[in-house]
Amino acid sequence: MSEMHPLVSPVAVATQRFKAASGEGAVFELKMRLCAGTIPSIEQLPIDTALGKLREAIVQHFQSRLSAAEQLLLEEACRIRNKLLHCEFSAFRERLDGLTSRSRDGGVMVLTGLDTSDPAAALAKFEQMLKGANVGQQAVASTKTKTLRDVFGWLTECCGAGEFEEASVTFQKACDMLEQLLGSQIPTP
Repeated sequence: MSEMHPLVSPVAVATQRFKAASGEGAVFELKMRLCAGTIPSIEQLPIDTALGKLREAIVQHFQSRLSAAEQLLLEEACRIRNKLLHCEFSAFRERLDGLTSRSRDGGVMVLTGLDTSDPAAALAKFEQMLKGANVGQQAVASTKTKTLRDVFGWLTECCGAGEFEEASVTFQKACDMLEQLLGSQIPTP
């Protein structure tokens, strides 16, 4: 008898991918702060100094060694990290477009106006949508993350579009660049 595999929730998958990207974002922030700590003009700044301010100082200090593309990478990595960690997923997507403009659609639809007090009617509406009928659904990609209610749809939307992996790669590239700037001064995990 074959062993049955449990169904993996799309939210569980999206959460794991968000977790991986967030971890890479945290390492990026750590390396930015380690790098800033080696610059005499800012090494005494308080630990809670905004990452954007540190990025500006790092770019100024290493300007002769950074191309315009590398400066943009640091700028966008800071912004991507901020939007990702605050679950502002539509703005997160816009920031990703600042680095790589491409078609972005995770295929997630939102169906509003469901009468949850009548499960049979709600199920019927959902089934109609699955058959291709327009019952008031809207692509999450055409909305903005404005309220807490929007987080669920956008979490799965970004996952479906591969954007958490894209963010992870962006953070890794930025970390690699910071390591190259300082050589062995930044510890490698």
